[in-house]
Amino acid sequence: MNDYPVISLDVHADDSLFNEHGFLRPDGYQKILAGTVDTFFRSSGMDLVGMREKYGVMWVMLALNVQVITPVRPDENLTVRIWQSGRSGLVFRLETGAYHEDGTPALAAAKLYALMDSRTRRLKSGYPHDIM
Repeated sequence: MNDYPVISLDVHADDSLFNEHGFLRPDGYQKILAGTVDTFFRSSGMDLVGMREKYGVMWVMLALNVQVITPVRPDENLTVRIWQSGRSGLVFRLETGAYHEDGTPALAAAKLYALMDSRTRRLKSGYPHDIM
């Protein structure tokens, strides 16, 4: 069962994320989505730095799938929402939706994460709260 809330953030699509033709570059998608993950984990009590320092584990992204629904425009403000949608074994699935200012969907993303032991570099079993 999902005990985590939907986290919502305002994100600015800075001009530097776009190519010379006004299209969002591949790394632009990652930058728009990246800040939401750290905020999500912090709000869940599992921040990236604290987990490594305190418990010797860190989150690693195993996969990212982004679906462009409608183009993001340069200098646009987006609302980005992220939530945990499931878990299978060692892998946690996070969903993200990015929305234009008028509320229409811009991007949908699915990310797969796992906990990794920072010393051995092996995936760690157990739910995050089980290791604390």
